[in-house]
Amino acid sequence: MAIFQKSIVDKYLLTLDEGLIEAAFDTYKSVYVPKIARIRNLKEEQYQTQFLRDIGNWAVDNVTQCLEFSYNTPSWTLPQPNFTNCTQ
Repeated sequence: MAIFQKSIVDKYLLTLDEGLIEAAFDTYKSVYVPKIARIRNLKEEQYQTQFLRDIGNWAVDNVTQCLEFSYNTPSWTLPQPNFTNCTQ
């Protein structure tokens, strides 16, 4: 379900200055298209190194809420922390 009726949107669009819209879109392209291209070219592995560390030796004695710690994780390649005080 649309927020506005199509006839109202069409009527509003007819009142917009096409040159202004083109200028705004050109600005958008000049700012965001290079950023989007850069993001697409980045290798995800470059940014995972901080997350792919062995956490098996973490001091987790004070951790009490562990719900969803390993949610949607089918297997572990490194030891996971031994949570002993979890209530959830």
